[in-house]
Amino acid sequence: MSRREYLENFAHFISDLKFRERILDRLSNRKPFQNFKILIDSSAYREDWFDFKKEAYIQYVKRLIEERE
Repeated sequence: MSRREYLENFAHFISDLKFRERILDRLSNRKPFQNFKILIDSSAYREDWFDFKKEAYIQYVKRLIEERE
């Protein structure tokens, strides 16, 4: 999964449709990752982003472990 797809997945996780559209718009513009960070850091969804990211890392590590077994 690409970095952009990962951020888009987070956007679809958000129930606020207006904010979701703002995220997706930022991801389609120039400097998408920088713009995403600025938007998230100044929003009520900052902690949700950290939780989403943490869970994604956990799932990634679990998949790696399963592949090695």
